[in-house]
Amino acid sequence: MRSLWPTRYGIYFDTGRVAVAEIEKHGGRLKLKNHEIAYLTDRVLIPDPLTPGIRDAELVQKTLRAMLKPGRRPKAVSVSLSDILAKVMLIPMEKPITERADVEKLIQWKIEKSTLYQPQGLRLRYQLLPSLLASSIHEQVLLQYESVLQASGLEPRLIDIASFHVFNLYHDYIFQKSAPQHRFIFIYAGDSFSTVMIFTEGVLNFIRVKALRSQPRSAEDRVAEELRSSIDFYSEDHDITSITHLFAVGLPISEMLSKSWGDSFPWEIVQLKPEDVISITSQNGEIPEKDWPTLIPAIAAAVRR
Repeated sequence: MRSLWPTRYGIYFDTGRVAVAEIEKHGGRLKLKNHEIAYLTDRVLIPDPLTPGIRDAELVQKTLRAMLKPGRRPKAVSVSLSDILAKVMLIPMEKPITERADVEKLIQWKIEKSTLYQPQGLRLRYQLLPSLLASSIHEQVLLQYESVLQASGLEPRLIDIASFHVFNLYHDYIFQKSAPQHRFIFIYAGDSFSTVMIFTEGVLNFIRVKALRSQPRSAEDRVAEELRSSIDFYSEDHDITSITHLFAVGLPISEMLSKSWGDSFPWEIVQLKPEDVISITSQNGEIPEKDWPTLIPAIAAAVRR
């Protein structure tokens, strides 16, 4: 009998790197069947929110074909892109809006306030929460990724930013751990960016994406600094004392946070691990810890398709 959950493939494009994950499901448990990370350089691939970031499309196509080996028919894939490609906004809703045209008009009006992003030529995605969660990526930026995938014999089914894919991967696990209040901080810590989300009663109430520019300090130190800044900004208008957990995924930052805050750190820190949600049976052998921040978004994309 054919499985109702066929093998799925996820891809993550990061600065100078491409990760691929092959996921299967057996007996209700997700399994990482295969994985690969190709290390290119930032001269070949560097995510940019304003201009196409694939500088050598032919090399990236060749890399993808070697990793995924598509056949005569295009192979369906889901894709994670760097969060820094998107303009992400959480827009308060003064009154309910359900018509798509009205929602998009509101998003475009908000975008017009930005000096970098203009509403023309953007691909919009949104979700209606108590607030409106909206993300937008420049059309020319997104089209380049889509065209490179298609030229590689692949069919992109779902493309989203990495932190959204990763949060969805851990959603059930996080809600189980944070019950019953569901008041928590979620941080995706990558090598080139960090994204902080704050939830109250299980509803997203704050989101901030920050690029981590190259500095002498480690990426972990820069993530910790951005976390402090986000918390300081949020606490100006919200009660931060009701938060119970901080869930971190990507770079291993939980130990460093505990040391930097010391006994004053007010929340239970949970460093999310791949094995919390997936069995590791990859044919490519043991996965070094340094590879997980790049591989997790590829896994999450495959699962979410």
